[in-house]
Amino acid sequence: MDLSDYSAIIVMDTSSPEQLGPVGKHIAGDERLIVIDHHATSGDWGAPLSFIERRTSCAEIVWSLLGEWGMQSEVSPESAGLLLAGIITDTGHFRFADSGTFLAVHEIMESGGVDLQEVLAAISARTDPSEIISVLKGAQRLRFERCCGYIVAQSNGSAFEASVSRAILNLGADVVFVGSQRKGEFRISARAKYPLVKNGFNLAQLLSELGSETMSDGGGHAGAAGVSGTGDADAMLHMAVEKTKEWLREHKKA
Repeated sequence: MDLSDYSAIIVMDTSSPEQLGPVGKHIAGDERLIVIDHHATSGDWGAPLSFIERRTSCAEIVWSLLGEWGMQSEVSPESAGLLLAGIITDTGHFRFADSGTFLAVHEIMESGGVDLQEVLAAISARTDPSEIISVLKGAQRLRFERCCGYIVAQSNGSAFEASVSRAILNLGADVVFVGSQRKGEFRISARAKYPLVKNGFNLAQLLSELGSETMSDGGGHAGAAGVSGTGDADAMLHMAVEKTKEWLREHKKA
């Protein structure tokens, strides 16, 4: 990969170089690298310039930076719409939003003249057929069990793990893990419903611990996280489910 013609390399919403595969290893430590992320990083980017803050979405940090640089008024309606879309999707359609989220939404809508309904309609537009097929296959391979009054689900797929996770969550699961296997590499996407997260359940912490135990890379948000690395997807799914059940039992006792 030849990046010699670029003056800057910007990485957003990516907690570690491993998540980008060979590309991540290639750019980590580059003197032109800028990292913008809204949750704690789980890997070493070696970036000379980093903007890492606890926000509900990465787009909020971008909007804040534009304000610090006096550039918010220069944002076009199209760019403002993309920022708003980023906030909506990153917060799970505002399920994990806070007061800062809505302040940023208000400012973006006012500054960019963005229609919230138009952005929501664009996000909800019909999905690519390949993604729909992946979701249907994920539902077909669904397994679940009840633990302490909650439904913990898991499934296997080959692509679009995040979309499959969201779909299974919408079917009624409280926590879901969807894994995929690519030769010796695995990837797992996970989602949890807000009431469980509000009670203290944290997928980012759970998968980060699992990643540390298995020399993999895990992290994300309390209600949406992932883990990837070298290993067997089925084994990792089993461990993730068992860790979830263990937390649920301890939480019930508490």
